[in-house]
This record gives sequence, structure tokens and C-alpha cells, in this order.
Amino acid sequence: MMRSLYSGVAGLKIHQTKMDVIGNNIANVNTVGFKSSSVNFSDTFYQTISPATGPNSTTNTAGTNAKQIGLGGLVASITTNITENGGTTTTNRALDVAINGESFLVVNVNGEQLFTKSGALNVDPSGNLYCTTNNGIVQGWMADDDGNIVKDIATDLKIMTAKQTSAAPTATTAATLLGNIDPNDKQLTPTLDANGNITGGGVPVTFSFYDKLGELYTVKLMITKNPSDPNATTTSSVVPYTARVADVYNSEGESIFVKKTEQADGSVKYSSSGAQISFGNKGAKFGIDTSLNDADSGIVNGVNENTGEFTMKSSTIPLLFNSQSGNFSAVDATVGADGSITANRSNQQYAGNCVNFAIYQGEDAEHVGNDSTFPQYDATNDNGGIEVDFSSLTQFSKGGTSEVTYKRGDKDGKNAG
Repeated sequence: MMRSLYSGVAGLKIHQTKMDVIGNNIANVNTVGFKSSSVNFSDTFYQTISPATGPNSTTNTAGTNAKQIGLGGLVASITTNITENGGTTTTNRALDVAINGESFLVVNVNGEQLFTKSGALNVDPSGNLYCTTNNGIVQGWMADDDGNIVKDIATDLKIMTAKQTSAAPTATTAATLLGNIDPNDKQLTPTLDANGNITGGGVPVTFSFYDKLGELYTVKLMITKNPSDPNATTTSSVVPYTARVADVYNSEGESIFVKKTEQADGSVKYSSSGAQISFGNKGAKFGIDTSLNDADSGIVNGVNENTGEFTMKSSTIPLLFNSQSGNFSAVDATVGADGSITANRSNQQYAGNCVNFAIYQGEDAEHVGNDSTFPQYDATNDNGGIEVDFSSLTQFSKGGTSEVTYKRGDKDGKNAG
């Protein structure tokens, strides 16, 4: 009786061990790099009551097996699953990694090299890549100055050095507009002066770019219906719109065309900065219409001295869509009497899809001529500056609201700066 009770207790004890291990696995289900365990059982010693006997030819009887009573079970081993992959999840951190298969990271903990499955990584104040779960510095091979990995002794991975913390800025040379121009959008109706020139109205569209020094600028375009065809109808299969530059802002949101001057009494006066830009038209320069003056309104050389408001010279580019499909047809192009479309650019790489934008000069020294911080346009090769790609735009009806965004760089994401 007592023997059977002891065997049952032994079974309960090893079952408790198994439940402990399972519970620990569950508790660490979200622990980064955790390695689960499993329990293996074995039976324990047997008590022999009578030994085995062999066959007896004299009595013509067979042998008998030994009589043994088991005394319960025991835990043979607890095995750690070091090669099995755990569940992967997104952490939204650029340095975190997931380790596949039987691979490990080598880390240095207090001078001792250890292996870990934890891929939760960060950078310490010294620039070393380290594992956040054990504070071990990740070991690996470093690259030489040419970017070649030197497969030598694994050392601390110092990924943030003075040389690596910054890089020379690259100017943006391409931008891509994305979205839809709704033909029923009321903002598309332009405001015209007595001569039929566009003075206002339009759907605002912006894109940003970096100059050679890494400063961010934003260009504001306005897209309107063709003033010669305000109802956006045509005898050809093309629906015409126009695109024009309304303003360009620096990283502080101030127009590059206006200069602020603080007066002795603390007030601010505004004037033209002299900045000029080009938008298609083979690099023809334009800026504030400095011919406008109105002493009563405080307008001097096209700029209101008190508010900074100004009048921009108009430089519009034709933007064409297919009237049947609503898809983009061409930009900076001419429509013939027969409905044919001829791109105005000589550079076939961009003709019909891109308009060139460039900033040429300003009153500040860094914005003058070839020493400008902005990408420059070469009229000889019809290239340079910033190529603004319109070919991803559409002209579908979507409730009377136009939605246009952009991305820096061309369609392939190159030249974004």
C-alpha cells in the first residue's frame, strides 16, 4: 500500500516539474530571444521480488520472468530548444533583427564572448551596437575605408563614429507628383486680368527639395483650367490645364522672393530679394513683377512693404489629359490642330513628362549664378535643375475635390537628395 502511494507521489512531482516548465514557456512568450524548454521523463528503479528462472528439462517446465515492481518515474532531462525559431513581429525599430535557423549573435559580456538569439539591438553612448536584453556588445567583422568587410577576428561593432554620424548633403534633382485633378473642382477656375493673364485661383500643389547645403525648400504650384478654354473642353481628345509657380518657401516657411529688414523702431519692412526661378520655357527666368508700384498701397517694386505680399510674374506650363480615359497625356507640350501632341523640350528623356524647375539667383551671395546652392539648369543640354514629373497624375471625377501629393526623387526613387 505504501509503495503504491510513493509511486503516485513521484508521478505527481515530475508532472509538477513539467507544468513548471510549460508555465515558464508561456510566461516568456513575449521575451525577445527566449529559448523554450521541454521535459523528458524516464521510469525509475524497480524492486525485484523474485528473480527470473530458466527452463527445467527434468520437470519439463519453462522459465519464469522476474517479478519487479516499479517505484514511479523521474525527470530524465529538461531540453532547451536553441535552434527553433520563435515568432517574429514588427518592432518599427531600424536596429532590431530576427535571427533565422541555427544562427546566433556573438556578444561580449564583461570580456566573455557569448551567443544569443536576442535581436533587440541599440547603440550605446560610445557608438557600439549592443543587445538590450543582456547588455552584451555585438561582435562582428568591420569594413575598411573602401567598404570591404575584413574577415578577421570578431571585434566590437562600433557603428556610430564621428565619420559615420554625418554625410555631405546631396541636392534633390527630381520630384514626382502623384494624385488626381478632379475636373469638377471649383478651385480650377482661374482669376484673369484685363489682358487674360492668370492672376489667381487654382488647385494648390506642393513639392519639396533639398539644396546642396541640405536645407529644405518647398515649391507651391497652382493648377488651373486653361484660361482660353475655361470650361476645359476642346475639339481634340485632350483636356488642357495650366501649371504655374506661385511661391517658394525656405525651411522656416518664408518666401525666398521677399527680404525682411528690421527698422530702427522695431518694425519690419519687406522688399524684393531679387530671387529668380525658371519653370520650363527653356530656363527663362522670372520672379516678382518689380514693375508694379503703388505708393498709396505701400507697394514698391511689386512687394507690399508692410505685409510682404507680392505679385508673381506669370509663367504657365500646359498640362494635358486625355478627355476619354482621364489619364495623363503630356506636360509642357503643344496641341496641333489635328489633336497631335508635340513636347516643347529637346531632352527626350524628360520630354512630355517632366517640367524643369530651377532657382538661379537672389540677393544673398549663396544664391548667385553658378555658386548657387540650388541645382542649376543647363539650357544647352536642356537638363539640370529639378525635373518635376507630372506623368503619374490623372483627371478623374472624384466628388469635386482634387488630391495631389508628391515624393522626392523620380518614379524609381532616385535623385531624391
